Amino acid sequence: MQGLKLIMTKKRASVSGTVLVNSFPKSGTHLLYQVVRALPQLNDYETFLASTPSLTMRERSQEQTLKKISNWCPGEIVRGHLYFTPAVESALKQKHCIHLFIYRDPRDVVCSEAYYLANMNRWHRLHKTFRSLEDEGSRIQFAIEGDKQGIAPVPYEDINARFKHYEPWISSPNTVSIRFEDLIGDQRDTTLHSIITKLSDHLPGLNEESHSECMAQIQPEKSHTFRKGGGVSSWQKRFTPQHKKVFKEIAGKLLIDLGYEKDFNW
Repeated sequence: MQGLKLIMTKKRASVSGTVLVNSFPKSGTHLLYQVVRALPQLNDYETFLASTPSLTMRERSQEQTLKKISNWCPGEIVRGHLYFTPAVESALKQKHCIHLFIYRDPRDVVCSEAYYLANMNRWHRLHKTFRSLEDEGSRIQFAIEGDKQGIAPVPYEDINARFKHYEPWISSPNTVSIRFEDLIGDQRDTTLHSIITKLSDHLPGLNEESHSECMAQIQPEKSHTFRKGGGVSSWQKRFTPQHKKVFKEIAGKLLIDLGYEKDFNW
């Protein structure tokens, strides 16, 4: 595979950096990937890098992460769930990486994660744990609180702690931060424009046609993790009063910091 990457990279010599589609898990990784993959200047070798690989959920060492980043090629699309660290931020900058980071309302994230881990990804280290829980409500509660009872085979933090590993990317100067809701809602055109503008500094030939091609690729239903009823604000149909209470205690401030709420009165 590495030999193929080197050969293909010669054809894309004018592309100066890798494009990283990074995300907080269950926040629209595949949707943003659809957009980037529509650009013909890029090569896709299906590279995926996670700080905590789903098969083990053990955090990868920073040395391992930096080594993998060093092997990325110019013009390559990479997907990932990469924690923020100053060393990783520096490594991406040195690789001239075009870093796109997508995130989503954490309330929708816990609903999506609860369903996905219980019903869709049987290879995930936490699949059996989520599957063993009584119902959807208890799974959402578990996704909010984390593993307080010690029933999971690996550590599983609450939603606030899990998001904090990624949050600094939002304000990182070399990152284009994207809200999932903006990519599929009324701000879609503006959001796509900001993505194309950033990519145009590194990819030759981007124009209005490129914008249209990317627009056409925004099809959430084509994601392998898509399910009906799991879109924007799906939490409103799934949260119980207890879910709301616990979420406010654990991550109410996070919602305010991210701009999803103005206060705790929701």
